[in-house]
Amino acid sequence: MRKTKFHILLLIVFLLLTAFNPVSVIAAPDIEKNETPDLSDRVAIVLIVDNSSSMLTSDPEGNRFKVAEMVLELMGEEDYFSLISFSDDADTLLPMANSDSAHLDLAKEILASPPVTAGYSDYMLAFTRAEEELQIVANENLRRFIIFLTDGVPTQENPDFDPDEYIIQMESQLLSIDGNNQGVPVYTVGFGTSDEELLSNISQITRGVSFRGDSDTLAVDFFEILRELKNRYDIIDQRHNGEIEPFNVSVDEYTRRVFLLSRDENGESNLSVESSDGTLVEPAYTMAGNNIYHLLPAEDGSSADYRISGNLEGTIKAVRDTRIKLWITAPKNNSILPLAEEFTIQISQNATIAENTELKLALEYEDAPVDETFKTLSIDTDYYVNFSYLEQTGDYELTASLFLGEQIISQTMLRFTLSEEAEAGQVFIPGVIDVTTPEIINAGETEAIDVQVTNNALYPEQLNIMLDGVQLNNEPIIVAAGETILRQFNVTPRSDDPLLLEIDTFYDATIVRLQYSEIQVEIPTEATTAVATEVRDPSADLAEEAAARQIQRILIIVGITLFFLLLIALIIYLIRRILLKRKPLIKLIGCLIYKTSDDGESHYLNLSGEQPMTVSVGREKNADNHIHSDIEEGFKIILTPIQSDKNETLIELRCTPPGSLTVDGALRTTVLLSDGDRFEMAGLDFKYLLDNKNVKAAEEGEDVLQGRL
Repeated sequence: MRKTKFHILLLIVFLLLTAFNPVSVIAAPDIEKNETPDLSDRVAIVLIVDNSSSMLTSDPEGNRFKVAEMVLELMGEEDYFSLISFSDDADTLLPMANSDSAHLDLAKEILASPPVTAGYSDYMLAFTRAEEELQIVANENLRRFIIFLTDGVPTQENPDFDPDEYIIQMESQLLSIDGNNQGVPVYTVGFGTSDEELLSNISQITRGVSFRGDSDTLAVDFFEILRELKNRYDIIDQRHNGEIEPFNVSVDEYTRRVFLLSRDENGESNLSVESSDGTLVEPAYTMAGNNIYHLLPAEDGSSADYRISGNLEGTIKAVRDTRIKLWITAPKNNSILPLAEEFTIQISQNATIAENTELKLALEYEDAPVDETFKTLSIDTDYYVNFSYLEQTGDYELTASLFLGEQIISQTMLRFTLSEEAEAGQVFIPGVIDVTTPEIINAGETEAIDVQVTNNALYPEQLNIMLDGVQLNNEPIIVAAGETILRQFNVTPRSDDPLLLEIDTFYDATIVRLQYSEIQVEIPTEATTAVATEVRDPSADLAEEAAARQIQRILIIVGITLFFLLLIALIIYLIRRILLKRKPLIKLIGCLIYKTSDDGESHYLNLSGEQPMTVSVGREKNADNHIHSDIEEGFKIILTPIQSDKNETLIELRCTPPGSLTVDGALRTTVLLSDGDRFEMAGLDFKYLLDNKNVKAAEEGEDVLQGRL
């Protein structure tokens, strides 16, 4: 709440300072747009994996879990990742966290013993758990996605289960995720007996994409999904049937990294990737003939070359992750737009548009090129492309490429569908250019006239002001969306004939739907025949200007005072943050109390840290932390902090096979622990206490460690 109040006060000061100039000027587009979620290069991905009994046939090798490691390899350390397994219930195998090396190591450890495959397929439980994981990063500046992998259709043990009603409820649930009635984009991957139409509909209503394949092609499917989510673009897509004719891949100075995927259909790995100095590049990820390579520029940031050779029965794909990013921010990707309705596509980038760069556009309709000339307006970090001629229903794909000479330095893509059933007006709200009537001018006299222009559209407009066919402005005028500008011009009429004021727009009256009948203004020569005109008193104008300057000085003093007060408050706030050294809210806390059979004494396992804690149980110690038990076959437990605050603390305890625990007589593999909870495991009784200081009191009050399984 304090932080919110501070931001509000800072916004007030900014508005006061920007309001000091009494003459309206052209407002430049907001160059901080690359900090909004739509422009962020960071993503949060929840991977949902079907683990119902049908997977024993569809994916006997468990490739669906192995591919989770590949997703982490294709993400950046700035991204977030979570893994959920579902059947009759939904379990979070990997909590939402940064996709760094520690998260990857934890994933490998957990996925080394994936959960037992069994049960039905309850989609809604999985999506509920996914929404909980996305709430962890609700305040982060990133884009959120769900990848949903299944081989079947939604099922439940309930004999009264109604599939049609279930699907209606599920679609409503998907649209409510993120609280914006559009949902989080869901990318579906189906194979086996999955319902292709259902998965396609899930992706369509959430603006995702649906993929169809089998267990062996999961690596390629996920490579394509990450290419789109991370806004990378293809540079290689080849098919080979044997020996590869050697070729080079260049990683230039405009590229962060090239991700190269090789897939051998025979499950072999005979590809050679060699850098220019002769060093062999090892794959960062390998699974059943699928290999991922990271190709980087030189250490000094200059271009680097790699040579590809070897034998392959399959495909080689490579995508480029550029330093300069292009993003299509409006409309949303995979949107359904109304047919024959005018709309504008906004393209932004994370750097100011350079004079020596050129944006080139290519449009495809139903996979066939559309030969059209695009008229594009560029302002600072944004491009605006107007569409008013598309009259065929179907799927379109627009590719935007940023060229520096002959070299592509960035690229992005937009998919959209034109439909007669789409709601009108959801692309942009049409507006008009409004112009005020200038004051009276007499023939032969040179006077200053004020022209005020308002842009009521959602996008900027570039225009020229014409008076009797003569352009009054020297440079084109940019009017931002919703902006009103005031311009003054000196005019000397040659006769007493009425003058005609016109607005010549960049988009030829398309982006704002300009109606010339609404803005043509005749300037009469007599006040008695004028409509909405005014004769000004010069002395009154001077008095008004003096009063305006006085008000301006007062506002400046007030604004500067508020600014320094807020600056002092900000410094005090930052010092307090440093001194208090606030710890993360979610962490392991408390301890487990138990007795062993060898000494009969109480033992305590203290829980601490911000990351999941692994403990071995049995006769042999296989982890940093160990609980001794006389059971024949040992296992591990993983303790994960779910919530830790003054209201409630929740610790998730999950057993790896063949481990289990008993709570109130019920056999489980996973349980959420809160203060005072008890359970039995490995022949021992356990009790979880939130406060370590309560251990002694608990022992004196009652014998909490009596009884054995």
